[in-house]
Amino acid sequence: MKKSAQNQKTVKISLPSYIAGIPVAAPFRLSEEGRVKIRCELCALPEEVVVIISCRLDSWKGHEFLFQALAQVRKGNQWKLWVVGGGQASGDANRRRLLELLAGELGLTDCIRFLGHRDDVWKLLQAADIHCQPNSGPEPFGIAFVEALYAGIPVVSTSIGGALEIVTSDCGILVPPRDSVALATALTGLIENLELRRSLGSAGPSRARLLCDPDQQVAEIERVLLSCSRL
Repeated sequence: MKKSAQNQKTVKISLPSYIAGIPVAAPFRLSEEGRVKIRCELCALPEEVVVIISCRLDSWKGHEFLFQALAQVRKGNQWKLWVVGGGQASGDANRRRLLELLAGELGLTDCIRFLGHRDDVWKLLQAADIHCQPNSGPEPFGIAFVEALYAGIPVVSTSIGGALEIVTSDCGILVPPRDSVALATALTGLIENLELRRSLGSAGPSRARLLCDPDQQVAEIERVLLSCSRL
């Protein structure tokens, strides 16, 4: 005899949840000679502070806000921006043209280099001084942030999405999204203060290892899977 639907009970099972970081290996360390060589090849003077953004050219990655912020940096500050990425999507060529036009409108053409797709991003990060990717939409995690931390340079981003999990006040600066004034203030402070850049940058590698060291994270994933198999 079948039980009526009214007599049936729903049993809810509460299962534990786990979060394990994405394994990201630390890159080789670039020698000082290698660093100088890359900067020379990309026309960055020794006294110039190089800001780098390395990501797809998607609009939510914040390129426009970065350009607008740098246009507000005090005159007299010497800086360059390396824009790395592009070529992965069909609309990248048009997107780059729009960004180049914006750079011209803001008077930044001589300060910004579009490097396109590169296979040596780890070298570029270590040759730069500041990593800035001011997302206007939430990043799922942000491996680029971790790679910048490994490179030993401060990370500047917006206080949404994955950046909140990765960037602390010890290794970077988070500002409100879509706020070019706050972003300009953060960048000005870093561009003008070598000791602040060094302090935040020096804390980056240990933060990256804590979050994403491959040996540690693979062991954690194994532990989680084994514990799940016993449920």
